[in-house]
Amino acid sequence: MNVDMPLPQPASPQTASSTLSAARAAYLRRLWEWIAARRPAGLHLEGEALINFSIGPDGALRGLSLAQSSGNTQLDRLALRTVRLAAPFPRPPESLDAEKLDFVLPFHFN
Repeated sequence: MNVDMPLPQPASPQTASSTLSAARAAYLRRLWEWIAARRPAGLHLEGEALINFSIGPDGALRGLSLAQSSGNTQLDRLALRTVRLAAPFPRPPESLDAEKLDFVLPFHFN
C-alpha cells in the first residue's frame, strides 16, 4: 500500500495564531510519518479514504471514524486499522494545549 498525504505548509508571519498553526502543522506532519511507518506493505488496490481521528494530550487515540469511503470496504477498514494500530501517538506539543486534537487525513491507496 502506498499512502500519500499532502503536507501542510507552515504559516509565514509569526503571530500567536500563526505560531499555533505552524505547531499544529508540524505535529500533523509528525503524526503522518508515524502512521505511514506502520502501514501494511504489499497491497495493490486503488482508492482514497478520508479518516477522522482525535488524539488526547497524552497521545492516546480518543476517536476514529471514516469521513469518506474509498468505495472499497477492505480499503476503508485498512485505513481505520492503520490509524488504530499506530496508537498511541507521540505527545502533542504543549503549545497545542487542548483536551483533544481533531485531525482529518486522506489515505491514498495505489
